[in-house]
Amino acid sequence: MSEKLTNTTVPKFDPREKRYDVRDSVFTKLLLRVEPSGKKTWYVDYTRKNGRRNTKKLGDADVLKVAEARELAREYLAMVSKGEEPRKDEVFTLGDLVEKEYAPWVTAHRKSASFTLQTLRNFFSFIWKDNIEDISLGKVENWRLAQKKKGIKAATINRRITALRAVLNWGKRRGMIPGNPIDLLERLRETDSPDRVRFLSPEERARLMAALEEAHPLHRGAVIVSLHTGIRQGALFDLRWTDIDFSTGTITLRSESAKAEKEQKVPMNRVVHETLSALPRLSKHVFPHTRTGEPIPNYRTAWETILKRAGIENFRWHDMRHDFASRLVMAGVDLNTVRELLGHADLKMTLRYAHLAPDVKKRAVDLL
Repeated sequence: MSEKLTNTTVPKFDPREKRYDVRDSVFTKLLLRVEPSGKKTWYVDYTRKNGRRNTKKLGDADVLKVAEARELAREYLAMVSKGEEPRKDEVFTLGDLVEKEYAPWVTAHRKSASFTLQTLRNFFSFIWKDNIEDISLGKVENWRLAQKKKGIKAATINRRITALRAVLNWGKRRGMIPGNPIDLLERLRETDSPDRVRFLSPEERARLMAALEEAHPLHRGAVIVSLHTGIRQGALFDLRWTDIDFSTGTITLRSESAKAEKEQKVPMNRVVHETLSALPRLSKHVFPHTRTGEPIPNYRTAWETILKRAGIENFRWHDMRHDFASRLVMAGVDLNTVRELLGHADLKMTLRYAHLAPDVKKRAVDLL
């Protein structure tokens, strides 16, 4: 069965009594396998040098779009043509996944790559040489318990586990490993790490706006856009002018810049629209380094200068994201809308701002 596969047609293939394959007519080495359970998986179908046919799992069709599956199939076939096809009986360790596969990708696509790789290397050496399929949930749980006994806070442990979970999910989506062995590992309750939600008081906001009048136009613009959109620092400084659509009033956060690896549309209010319209276009990036034209690598010095001038203490760049969310909640915006604007995957992260809207519950019961 052969058909031109698209993101529209893939969901329409219904399960049958027996599994079946649909061959992509655009890239004929790509197969969509439909299981009786309804699960759909991408495979690449090819012939080895010894003449034997083989199929290689690429990933789940509910995660990988058609274009992504085609690209992964091409990449794998290129590897096969160079004689780099992995043998099934070879051990594939966590170290192999991180160093050989993940490190080149994350370095090219994530500004936090060095921190992520350092976290993986420093804290997961105890499973570094383990075959990924042999990594047990119990082994990771025992490590986590040992971390707690050392006095490491739950939030810190959760961040380290998040880095491990991310690389395993990355490998799973690309068909490099059959699954994520710590899928069922639940987050620790962070009762020992009180959530920090820092936002500006009206007086602080007034002082910050006054201090920005003396700042460089690009620095002033970056702060104002951050305060009015809640965009993360990494994604903000990776913005290109092609991501700004003044006609629709939206900013596109490309998947390679977004934390969840999914494209996100961020609406512009009047302040953001006017701020961006007034910025000089020095390069393809919206907030470039004035000498190189590339994204700003480190904003700390300029940011600390602005805060000192404004007389504001204990306010990180990331706190502008908290400030954005807090103002929305205090203005009566529902939490799910705030979640969508922040780009949170689920409501749990957004619930940290719920206490800022005590009137919402009162209005709810008043409806009865």
